[in-house]
Order: sequence, then C-alpha cells, then structure tokens
Amino acid sequence: KRGDGELEITHGDSLLTGDPAPPSADSLNTELERGDFRFADENLTDDIIRDINLAQKLFYQQKYEQALSVLNASLKKQETASAYALGGSIYFVNGDVAEAVRAWENALQINPGLDEIKQLVARFKKDAVRTAE
Repeated sequence: KRGDGELEITHGDSLLTGDPAPPSADSLNTELERGDFRFADENLTDDIIRDINLAQKLFYQQKYEQALSVLNASLKKQETASAYALGGSIYFVNGDVAEAVRAWENALQINPGLDEIKQLVARFKKDAVRTAE
C-alpha cells in the first residue's frame, strides 16, 4: 500500500496500480504471495497446512488448475481464510476477477480482520460486477 492509500502489486521491476486489466502471473506479488497464507488466528491442522503449502507451490509453478484442485479438496476438509485467499489470487492471475472477489469475500467471512484482502475486494469488486454482467 502506497502512502496515498493506493494498492500496488509488484514483482521484480513490474508494477500494477490502478489498471483494471488482470495482470499476468509474473506481475502479481502481494503480501499474500510472499509465503504465508496461514493466518495466525486460524486453527490449522498439519494436513491443512500441507494442502495450502502444496497449492501455493503449484501456484508459483503456474499450475493453477492443480493448485485449485488441492485447495478445493482442502476446503472440503475445513474452510479456511488461508485457502480462500490463495484461491482468490489464483483466480485473479487467471483473469477471473469475479471468482477472485468471491473467494476473497469467503476469506473475509472467516476472518474479517484481513486488511490486505479487504483492500483487494474493495479495489476489484466493481470490476467483478462488470465482468459478471
């Protein structure tokens, strides 16, 4: 988040700011993507943590369908903000803003204190509505 309140997503020298077009996988590197989808206030079992870590690894390898499959299986075991947040990021890099926003909103239902997720939802919800219409 910049000093002016605008959200930035960076990866290397690439920077995404107010452009509503979905970025490529290489241009998305938020705090969520920096390696910790396990939020401190979630009661995650070792099995769920393994699922989320595997899905995150697949995400970094740009194996998005496999990552979503792992996350969906994990969500059947236990609904977690971590899995929904990661799923939202995967949908987002695939250009499915509406589905990304839905996943991020699910994460917020579980953990309303996720400020980064709130910012993403606020920023992209309008785009998701336009996409769905």
